Amino acid sequence: MDLMDFHKLTDFDFECLCKDVFEKLLNVRLEIFTSGSDGGIDLRYMNRYGDKVIIQCKHWMKSGRAKLVRHMLNEELPKARNLNPTRYIIASTVEMTRDAKDKLYKAFDPFIVSPSDIYGAHELLSIIGDSPNIVRKYMRLWLSDANMLEAAISKNILWRSEHFAEEIKETLKTYVPSSSYRHALKMLDANHACIITGGPGVGKTSLAQVLSAHYAYSGYELVEISENIEDAYRMWESEAKQIFVYDDFLGQSTLEDKLYKNEDARLISLMKRIGKDPHKRLICTTRSYILAQGKNRYERLDRENFEPITCVVDLDSYSRETKARILYNHTFWSTWPAVEKAKLAQPESYRKIIDHINFNPRVISDVLTARFKMSGVSAGDGRLKRTNSTACLPPTSFQMIYGSA
Repeated sequence: MDLMDFHKLTDFDFECLCKDVFEKLLNVRLEIFTSGSDGGIDLRYMNRYGDKVIIQCKHWMKSGRAKLVRHMLNEELPKARNLNPTRYIIASTVEMTRDAKDKLYKAFDPFIVSPSDIYGAHELLSIIGDSPNIVRKYMRLWLSDANMLEAAISKNILWRSEHFAEEIKETLKTYVPSSSYRHALKMLDANHACIITGGPGVGKTSLAQVLSAHYAYSGYELVEISENIEDAYRMWESEAKQIFVYDDFLGQSTLEDKLYKNEDARLISLMKRIGKDPHKRLICTTRSYILAQGKNRYERLDRENFEPITCVVDLDSYSRETKARILYNHTFWSTWPAVEKAKLAQPESYRKIIDHINFNPRVISDVLTARFKMSGVSAGDGRLKRTNSTACLPPTSFQMIYGSA
């Protein structure tokens, strides 16, 4: 597994990953704490006999080894002495040399019981590589691998499928697995086809992309259908493992003349053919009301029972934690100034967003991917202005969208 895979993780992703890794290694249940001032503790295990294991997780790939060592000595060592743990473990996405380990081991004596309790990037990746369940859980580790996605695209597949793979890599930075992901995956495994429906901006396309990447990791070739079902037939290879993705297969915003002559019949025929072929998968997306219109307009579609292969993405089913992680991931990867990102970490800010009746992942993405630019907008006028596609946002961040919530 490529070391660069860690670049796709947020700091919270990395802490959660370390929790799973060290629970397996230590055979104990670890506590993990919310973001903020941690007092020198990222993960902790305590028992009634007084044993206290503390694990510091440092996602410092951009900072480098020297800076990490200085930080540990200057900032974390005093905290460790104050906490007085039985065992102190360091896990980092920085590659550790023997000298760096020895320096930390000596300084943190007696808390670090062995230099082997200092884990660098290659050591962590080696452990993760031997843990299939952990690998599957943290999709950004393996789905972000450019080689994997490129290998999923055959040389005879059109440029649009290559572009689709590029979009997947961006989606994986911020995607948060939900019950919809697990439900759709079961449908695909059982029926080989899945129709993802839901309202605008709820994440239908993102779900289709992540599901596609899941199968690409298993050796499936990615084929994006953009015009009509003929794309699938042109790319069909009998013995090859292929996953076909048809986004907005009935139109983007209204039921247009999307289905050409007899294409409704060919679409159903393709679904049935794929349902019998263990090497093929099909993912279609559409808005719920357009699917209803399609069944009313096309008799063949109306006769088919799509319920066993329909996955509805419903924001009402998203937990507060899922919504919070969506907001967190987009904020983490945003190019906004750090001071503006910090405002979103305040409870009075993020609670208004994740609890708002109009919470929408697309809105979160659109705002946080826009270039931040201060303008003459006052902090309380509640507006979002755009100039040449540049978002001009007041310091109150999302207040202009979500109001007083």
